[in-house]
Amino acid sequence: MLKTIPQQLYCPEQVRKHEAHAAQSAGVSLWELMERAGAALFTCFTTYYPKVERVAVLCGKGNNGGDGYIFASLAAARGYQVQVFAAGEPKSEHAQRACEQWLNTGGEINSLEDWFESSAELVIDALLGTGISKPLAGVIRDVVEELNQRDIAVIAADIPTGLHGDKGCALGVAVRAHHTVTMVALKRGLFTGEAARYCGQVEYADLGVMREFRMQTGADAWRLDSEQLTKWLGPRDKIAHKGESGHVLVIGGAQGMAGAAGMCGLAALRAGAGKVSVICGAGQEGLAALTPEMMVRSGSVDDSALLSLLEHADVIALGPGLGQSEWAQQWWQRAIDTEKPLIVDADGLNLLAQLPVERDNWILTPHPAEAARLLACDTARIQADRWAAAKNLHAEYGGTIVLKGAGTLINAGATPYVCAHGTPAMATAGMGDILTGIIAGLYAQSGSLSLQQEEVACAGVLVHALAAENAAGKKTRGIIATDLMEQLASLVNPEH
Repeated sequence: MLKTIPQQLYCPEQVRKHEAHAAQSAGVSLWELMERAGAALFTCFTTYYPKVERVAVLCGKGNNGGDGYIFASLAAARGYQVQVFAAGEPKSEHAQRACEQWLNTGGEINSLEDWFESSAELVIDALLGTGISKPLAGVIRDVVEELNQRDIAVIAADIPTGLHGDKGCALGVAVRAHHTVTMVALKRGLFTGEAARYCGQVEYADLGVMREFRMQTGADAWRLDSEQLTKWLGPRDKIAHKGESGHVLVIGGAQGMAGAAGMCGLAALRAGAGKVSVICGAGQEGLAALTPEMMVRSGSVDDSALLSLLEHADVIALGPGLGQSEWAQQWWQRAIDTEKPLIVDADGLNLLAQLPVERDNWILTPHPAEAARLLACDTARIQADRWAAAKNLHAEYGGTIVLKGAGTLINAGATPYVCAHGTPAMATAGMGDILTGIIAGLYAQSGSLSLQQEEVACAGVLVHALAAENAAGKKTRGIIATDLMEQLASLVNPEH
C-alpha cells in the first residue's frame, strides 16, 4: 500500500473498464491482481491490528469475495484463527480459484447466516464491491445491520458493502468500516456525502498498475491536498502594499444578524485582504467596535457614499446575514448588477433561487438545502448524488460552485475537486460566513497570487477545512466559528 494517497479520483466504471488492460500492460495477470489485493488487506490487518487473533472473513460471490479468500489463506498460513462466511458460490473464475485455494489449505466455508454466532475480534468485509446500485436486501442486509451494532473492528475490501462507489451514498444500509483498502484507483464515492461515516481511514493499494491505469483514462475528479496551498499561496512581494491585496465589500448583516457579516469581514482580513468594508442593515456601531480594522456603514441603496464603496470594491461577499427584506433585495440587485466578482452565500443564494441569474465571475457556496432551492428539488436528492448536483448548479448558474458538506465539492465546469478535510465540529452556526470571508479575501488577492477563480475557491475551502481541523483537534463539538480565526494566518502563509 502507498503511504500517501493520490489526488486523482475515478468513477468505478472507469476501473471496471480499464483495470484488465492496465494489468496486461504492466505484465500482471488478473489472478496476480487478486493475490495482491488479498495481500493488501493482510498488510492493513497486520499493521493496525497486531494483537487480534480471531478473524471472520465475509465473502461475496464476486471478485471482492475472491480478495477475501486470498486474505483468509494468508492469515491462516501465519497462524491466525480464521473463519470464512460466504454469501454463495463464487461466480467469477478468479474468485473460484481463490476459494479452491482456501479449501485446499484445509479451510472451511460457513454460510453467511452462521456469522451471527461468530466471536471474531475483527471482520474482513469482502461481500460486495462497487458494482451494486440497489439497496441491500435479505441476509446481506441483516448481516450488515448486525455488524454495525457490534463493537468490532472492520476492514473493507475496496469499498464498504452498501456504499455507492460513485455517489458516496449508502444503499439503504452500509458497513461502517474502520479501514477501507481500495484497489487499483481511488473511487470518487469514498470522499464525499456519507462516505466518511462508512469508510473509516482510506488506504490505497495500487496493486502495481497505477501508472498503466492512468495511461488508459483521465481522472474524473481531484482530491484537494494541504500541500497545494504551498503552490497557490506564495509569499508576498517584499514591497507589497494593501492596495495590491484587494478591497472586499461585505453586504449583509440585517437586524439581528450583524455578526454574520462581521465574521465574514474578519475572515477576509485574516485571509489577507488589504481592506474590508461592510454594508450592513443594523449593528454598525457594534461591528466597528468589534473589528476596528473594518469600515462599517449602513444605509439605503441611494446612499452615494455606499455606492462609492460598491464602485471601488474589488470583490463583493453577498449574503452573510443579509435576510430577505426589501432592503436586502435592493442591495442584492445592486450587487448582481455590477460586473464585480461575487462570493454569494446564505440569503444571497435564497434570493438567487427566486430570481435566477447566470454569470461567470462568481463563486456560489450553497449548503445542500440552499442547493435544493437553487435546483428546485429537495435536499435528499442533492445528497443522493452530490457530484451531479454540483454539475447541475454550474450548468444552471455558471461560475464556480462550492457545494458544502462532508466532502465539499468544487465545480467550475471542468474536472471537479473534492475536499475530504474537515471535522464534525464544523456543524455549528457561522462556519459558512467564515468560508465566504476566506474565499473573498483570497479572491481579492488573486491578481497578486496569479490564481484563477476555481483555484481561489479550492484554496479557500481547503484553508477553511484545515483551520477547523486544527482548532478542533480530536474534539467533535464545542468549537465555534470564530475559533477558526487564529488558525487562518498560519494557513494562508504555508511554509515554502
